[in-house]
Amino acid sequence: LMCDIDAWVLEAACTDLAQWLQAGLQPGRVALNLSVQQARNPALSETLRDALERHGLAPSMLELEVTEDAFMNDPDGVPKALARWRALGLGLTIDDFGVGYSSLSQLKTLRPERLKIDCSLVQGLPDDAEDAALAEAMLAMAAALDIGVVAEGVETPAQRRWLLDHGCARQQGHLHGLPMPAAQFEAWLAGHTLPAALVS
Repeated sequence: LMCDIDAWVLEAACTDLAQWLQAGLQPGRVALNLSVQQARNPALSETLRDALERHGLAPSMLELEVTEDAFMNDPDGVPKALARWRALGLGLTIDDFGVGYSSLSQLKTLRPERLKIDCSLVQGLPDDAEDAALAEAMLAMAAALDIGVVAEGVETPAQRRWLLDHGCARQQGHLHGLPMPAAQFEAWLAGHTLPAALVS
């Protein structure tokens, strides 16, 4: 059922995003997690193009997230799919980076816009020396390749401060906001202005 679920999520996300924009809100870019099955789907590019056109959305308003495990399961097909998505103008993010087994050399080939540091590596910050060393190495590597980084699972001010001090301003986690239904998020948006760095 994963491809059907992904298709539903895509349609729901585009519908909500179009409504927010029409209401004059600034949600920024919406990120969609894709299953490995959907990432392999050769018809996905056409589905994405159709959804964007029907809802009057610019491709830059969507970001697709794929876990690094996808490259192990389909090392040839997924990179080709990423190239098709990039040709559409969609943002590309490698999710849960640092816990899978993909080759670091693939980053040079894939050139995603962003990596997401897995929450399991953020959890120990700033006190766990090994987690800190791994996170610092990942941030340095991404900076050298001109790839943005988002830290997942930020739950404490100390984690936030360590990440900011090491150049990782993009963060997500319970410290910044809890998961919420679309209607509640819309109400939250109406009362907030996103920082300029997060509006894209």
